[in-house]
Amino acid sequence: EKSLCLRCGGDDETGDRLVLCENYDTCGGAYHLACLDTPLRQIPSGDWFCPTC
Repeated sequence: EKSLCLRCGGDDETGDRLVLCENYDTCGGAYHLACLDTPLRQIPSGDWFCPTC
């Protein structure tokens, strides 16, 4: 199953990496690093929770 960015609706096929919420199984939170209100430069090494969670 493909994950889609909740902000722009895009996937990661273009090389734009998605970060998945630790609660992804229940909330479906996935975002491109640049689509977050505070963009991330890299995938966090620890637990990451989406803005909703």
